[in-house]
Amino acid sequence: MIEILKERRQYKRINTILDAVFIPCSDLVTDWRCMSKDLSEGGIKLVSIREPILSQDIEVSLHIPSYEDKLTISSQVMWTHPHPERRGMFEIGLKFLDMNDEKKAALKEYIEENIPQTA
Repeated sequence: MIEILKERRQYKRINTILDAVFIPCSDLVTDWRCMSKDLSEGGIKLVSIREPILSQDIEVSLHIPSYEDKLTISSQVMWTHPHPERRGMFEIGLKFLDMNDEKKAALKEYIEENIPQTA
């Protein structure tokens, strides 16, 4: 019997490369720069040379071209693993925790503007 699998994701996800800063909510660890790999209204996948602690609460600061300031969003590290193609790099999955309406609107607008158009 063939079963059709439904998409688990709640939000549309786009592949996009954005400059990002990973900001741990701890004085013991300094901020570090990384890059996004994909993005949705619910979270982001980052590529980094550093591996964060699983379930760690952090902030991520994104440079969204259509948004005047950096978009800083409270997040939680949901998963992390070695990058499958880049030795010494990590992929990190973040879940966005809390955003005000202005940030939600800016993120949604950016995602909708960058969804690939099908013919």
